[in-house]
Amino acid sequence: MKSAILVTGGAGYVGSHTVAALLEEDTPYEVVVVDNLANAHKLPGQNKPEPLLRVEEITKKKIKFYEVDIRDENALSEVFDKHKIECVIHFAALKAVGESVQKPLEYYQTNITGTCVLFEVMRQHGVFKLIYSSSCTVYGDPVHLPLPETHPTGSALASPYGKSKYYCEEIMKDLCTSEPRWRVISLRYFNPVGAHPSGRIGEDPAGRPNNLMPYIAQVRMFYTDNTLILLLEDAMGMAEVDFDIDLLGLAVAPKDWSLYSIFLLLLRLVFIGSPLLFLRGLHPQLKIASEVVISYLRLQGARSVTKCGDSNWRTLEGRHL
Repeated sequence: MKSAILVTGGAGYVGSHTVAALLEEDTPYEVVVVDNLANAHKLPGQNKPEPLLRVEEITKKKIKFYEVDIRDENALSEVFDKHKIECVIHFAALKAVGESVQKPLEYYQTNITGTCVLFEVMRQHGVFKLIYSSSCTVYGDPVHLPLPETHPTGSALASPYGKSKYYCEEIMKDLCTSEPRWRVISLRYFNPVGAHPSGRIGEDPAGRPNNLMPYIAQVRMFYTDNTLILLLEDAMGMAEVDFDIDLLGLAVAPKDWSLYSIFLLLLRLVFIGSPLLFLRGLHPQLKIASEVVISYLRLQGARSVTKCGDSNWRTLEGRHL
């Protein structure tokens, strides 16, 4: 039987790109994916979620896929029984900071209980190599910036999501202490972005996006009276902006890039030359109030900026659509 790498959550954004990378590297391992499809698209009649079908299209290689929730120990064990798994790359988790505050129990059940079930099944099958998808949220409120890997973790964690990732890291530390055979790597990152060079897979979550870039990418666009209208959907209000800006006026060195600078750069790339823009809300993860973007647009040559309440927005939307 051919040795295999198991990718949990492999139909998601980061997971599907990892699967593609493994197959493109011509790995000698079979790639096996389990995913409960909580955040992936699978059309009626398809035997695999759309991202994995596209990965197969890109790589010209087949993927073994199982629709399995990592909390289901029996179903997970059956996958291990069918394949000679040597390593697990563990992405399966709920991952929205804001949503975790509203649904803490669901996050602890999936991210902690599900991870413990996975570890138990791995141990039962003699699999002790793990790459864990963690998060920079484990650093909590930063003591200093930029964050080095040696920065303390677990202090002032602001969300159940961050806590769940931190607790899982602590569990893995205890496993490695108790059993030397465990070999664990924890990947900590914020807001991965981008897409496969083919353009066939990218970040396209099921339902409402919970990260910055899908909001930018899923801009609604239409014309009316020779005016380009773009809508960013969210819940923080709406601004009406009349502006004319020069793209070349914004110089951002790569070493200085941040979520904020990328957001501003995208504003200019997407909205350049638009006589009128409706900007409805901002991603709360950025912690940027509408007033900040409005001020920025004024500095960039906006001729008029007017904040509109939701009732005004409804009227405008009805009129323009």
